[in-house]
Amino acid sequence: MTNKLELPSNLINKEINITLIGCGGTGSHIGVCELTQLDSTIKALGGKGIMVTMVDGSDVTTANLSRQRFFPHQVGSNKAEALTFIANNFYQKEWQCVPQNLDPSTLTRHPCITGADIIITAVDSASFRYQLHQATKDYPLRNKLWLDCGNDDVSGQVICGEMGCNRTVPCVTDLFDYSTIEDESAAKSCSAEESIARQTLGVNATAARHASQLLWNIIRFGETDIHGVFFNCLEMTSNPLSVCEEEWAIYGYTPTK
Repeated sequence: MTNKLELPSNLINKEINITLIGCGGTGSHIGVCELTQLDSTIKALGGKGIMVTMVDGSDVTTANLSRQRFFPHQVGSNKAEALTFIANNFYQKEWQCVPQNLDPSTLTRHPCITGADIIITAVDSASFRYQLHQATKDYPLRNKLWLDCGNDDVSGQVICGEMGCNRTVPCVTDLFDYSTIEDESAAKSCSAEESIARQTLGVNATAARHASQLLWNIIRFGETDIHGVFFNCLEMTSNPLSVCEEEWAIYGYTPTK
């Protein structure tokens, strides 16, 4: 049975609060390339636009400059602060940042979670996805969407679902088991060459573009029957994930009636 992922009715004709968790490879492209354009386009059509809070506790390194959307003079700056500076000063936004990593034990009380309408995760930590899922899966977080971006060296997926105990469209952690995956963030690139060897150029931008397009489809049209995509930069392919119980069953997920 194919259904729809709908924009919560309370978000129609209001400024949408988005929390972007992770401002590195994919997050930097989302923050200053995609969300700035999304905000401007919504406002050009008479909408209220979006308010973004960027969250990251790490600093910009020289190796980051090959794949991430920072300027050379921002090396040494906090990534969330650096992206917010670009958005506010180059694109005339009034966005906010939290220059620290979130404490998993306080996720359901943190304003970045409780105050967000849409949460975007662009992190290289499987454990954080699992912790976020565990903290929110049975919590009455009404009318919140979770858009997750994940990738390996040449491929990835972007999946948008609902959060909380009343979700009808699964989030990424409903479809994939992150409880036994080791934290990938342990390996850091020390040079541009190593960075590109670990992840090919374009994989982060591709994830960000798919994420923004999915957001646009939901916000612009109020609903979508496609809530995710799997892509491969080497093979130049992308395959959609439908809001469909038969497709979810492939990943072992059955909605709770």
